[in-house]
Amino acid sequence: FLVILVSSLPNAIESREAIRETWAKSLIANDTKLDSCLIFVVGSSKSTHLDIEVEEEAKQYGDIFRSKYLDKPRHEIAKIWKSYYWVAKYEPKYVIKTKDDVYIYLPSVMRWLKQRDPKEQLYAGKLINHARVIRDKKDEFYVSWNEFSETFYPDYCSGEIYVFSGNILEKLIRLSSSIAMFEVEDAYFGLLVHRADITP
Repeated sequence: FLVILVSSLPNAIESREAIRETWAKSLIANDTKLDSCLIFVVGSSKSTHLDIEVEEEAKQYGDIFRSKYLDKPRHEIAKIWKSYYWVAKYEPKYVIKTKDDVYIYLPSVMRWLKQRDPKEQLYAGKLINHARVIRDKKDEFYVSWNEFSETFYPDYCSGEIYVFSGNILEKLIRLSSSIAMFEVEDAYFGLLVHRADITP
């Protein structure tokens, strides 16, 4: 029914444990008995010791998707899209993408999703309107004119947390093969949604 993808740095072991012990526990609560799961999306680090530690954690909990990309802000989009390609094979009805510093009250989210039309093309979250593309090379969210040639992004949902229906994922994956990625993960996702003629 629902896959929750949580972007997490390799060294954020305590954050992952806190999620397992707090809001993710409600996945098995009586009012959320659905075929749903939570997966931490974790890249690689410069520390062999830390990477081994994460591998052990993955074996222990079975809830970590590893990406070969070095986990840093400019590689966030590659890491997240690797997980989208993977999760598409399981054809979930809904996907939530979030970060490990976000708290989700899952019972409310589950009830809201169960009330949606299963055929709806859903893309929802905190909407960012008319955001200007940052051209300062020193900025973390810098995007060159070659990467994206417009002054403003199409409206998109903040990467802190957004939800979308699984029925749009294959379409977005196909579009991503012809629209070059740029390193603002949430804005790029919103661009694909816009090109797919889906309204957030």
